[in-house]
Amino acid sequence: MPVNSSSNSTQLEVIDTPTDIKNSIKGDFDGDGLYETAQIELIKPGIIGEKSWEMKVNFSNPKIKAIQFQSEQEYSSLINEGNLNNTPGDEISILIPPANGNMYYLKPYKLQGGEWKELFEGFLTPSSILFLNDNNEIDPGYIEFEERLFIDKDTVYYYDYQNVEFPDDEQEFRFVKVKAELKHK
Repeated sequence: MPVNSSSNSTQLEVIDTPTDIKNSIKGDFDGDGLYETAQIELIKPGIIGEKSWEMKVNFSNPKIKAIQFQSEQEYSSLINEGNLNNTPGDEISILIPPANGNMYYLKPYKLQGGEWKELFEGFLTPSSILFLNDNNEIDPGYIEFEERLFIDKDTVYYYDYQNVEFPDDEQEFRFVKVKAELKHK
């Protein structure tokens, strides 16, 4: 397994993930006009259902502080959200998987004054498995994780889900557009 070294000679394990999981992304996270790479690194392993994995997002620019977080699995994913709030720099989301089940936690961040701040409160969001039809095909109403945060007319929105139940005990999930209440602009 590849190993990265940090400036203090501590060895950190790079996480191997399924091919559809992005543990590394590029973007202009500090708003200086140059692209940086963000990569998830494992700090301390966990045990499913017992102990969370401790992880952090490191950046190729050493002036950008790491984001530390916990995950219920041995992997998490990064999403470059682009510039959602019309301030310099791209926002970043961490997509954290559940210990079991199909609801992920999406947590958006903004670099502000050299510190990472939650752009708005993170939220639970379903995986594609909840949108499979009887033929095991993904419903056309499914929205990819990378498209769940967006800006429309200078307002940030996200797609939440709602569970719709029918009289014959059938149910389906649908996405609903929700205005994000920004903590930091």
